[in-house]
Amino acid sequence: MTSYKELLAWQVARKLKDLVYRAVLQLPKNEEYALSSQMRRAVISIGSNIAEGQGRGTINDYIHFLYIARGSAYELESQIIYCDDLHFLTQELSTELHDQIRYDVYLINRLISALKRKQQAYFHDAREIYGQLEEPNECGKN
Repeated sequence: MTSYKELLAWQVARKLKDLVYRAVLQLPKNEEYALSSQMRRAVISIGSNIAEGQGRGTINDYIHFLYIARGSAYELESQIIYCDDLHFLTQELSTELHDQIRYDVYLINRLISALKRKQQAYFHDAREIYGQLEEPNECGKN
């Protein structure tokens, strides 16, 4: 894969962004700098962290940023629940938002799992090539 733009998780996050920006238009004006602002930041964070993680160059960094993206998705989900509690959104838009968030979290989890498998395979291959590495002694030296 050459670009984060090819990742389905990023593409879904991009669609989710459009839904959120449509949803915040339904919020009362007094929520513009509160709930509305937080929802916009959270949804932007999802796609941005997927992209940043993919661009970091190491599997550990990638996984770390995917966890941040997933956390932002859960943050957004919580904010949508608050909107539901306050009857700010139509049932149709709320359902669509919840479905998209659930789907993107699923895709992010799949990506994390795939990267962890790739990482484990790399370490397995390295052990086969170099043998079992000695554990460091108490001072951190062998």
